[in-house]
Amino acid sequence: MDSKMEQMMDEYLDKKEQEALLAYRKRVGLDRIKLPKDIIETVEGAFLIGYQAGSIDGAEEMKNLSKVDPVGFYNWIRSE
Repeated sequence: MDSKMEQMMDEYLDKKEQEALLAYRKRVGLDRIKLPKDIIETVEGAFLIGYQAGSIDGAEEMKNLSKVDPVGFYNWIRSE
């Protein structure tokens, strides 16, 4: 896989992970609950582990798409 394409894919996945974490924080509202910081970090860490586990399949699908239709894949990543 082209290194530029791989970099774009990594940036896209990182962006989506950050968006998911922000949505999770807003929905769960851990910042509004009086909990120790280490508990909040543990809960968010568990969320990220689950999110990343689900992202593994998505990353493989993205690699396959980039091989089958590189132009379509590039356009899709750029539009996101």
